[in-house]
Amino acid sequence: MILPRSLVVSLAALVLLPCVEVVQGAWIEARCSACRAVAYELNGRLEAEKPRNAIDMRHRLDKDGTRYGKLIDWQGSELRVIELLDSLCDRMKKYELAAEHPEAHDTQRWALSGLASSSKSSAQETKQQRKQLENYCHDLLERHEEALSQALRNGEVTAETGSDWLCLTTARQCDKTLEAEEAERAALDVAQGAEAEAAGAVAAPAAPVQLEGTEEL
Repeated sequence: MILPRSLVVSLAALVLLPCVEVVQGAWIEARCSACRAVAYELNGRLEAEKPRNAIDMRHRLDKDGTRYGKLIDWQGSELRVIELLDSLCDRMKKYELAAEHPEAHDTQRWALSGLASSSKSSAQETKQQRKQLENYCHDLLERHEEALSQALRNGEVTAETGSDWLCLTTARQCDKTLEAEEAERAALDVAQGAEAEAAGAVAAPAAPVQLEGTEEL
């Protein structure tokens, strides 16, 4: 039996659909750390938040001259979400793509410029990388705007939970929790430090042995 062309196309789309979500965001290098950079900046704003009064929407008067309307809790307001996300992606200009470790040039991650362990990019390359990260940020927030807005308003996303909520659970840009990533990075730092110390000990010349009763030449 020969299937209609339109049906074949529809079936092919259904087969490929699960793959589309998996590769979203794959166009940027080191996409997990790219997402972590966005989350880090959002977490900074969440940590800097101060208590705010409820939004008073009681602008109308009834027949007795009494104001009526709604008092909207600031924590759950749309205005708060707008303030948290406004110009957030502009902060991607502080980041650059660098080697995970000085000896590991095949593994790269996005890091704050002053904290990048090893970056050999030219000024022009760094500028292009930052623009790419900024575009990635806009795309990430746009694709998950509704879910992120809801999670911020209901308290699901906080400074403590935001990175894993966005990058691991929702956008699925990472495959480990932030805590696990940091533990792995710390273990690698310790291992590389031990290797460097051992290499230095091997390379160091042995101290001369002076026999008792003799003078050192």
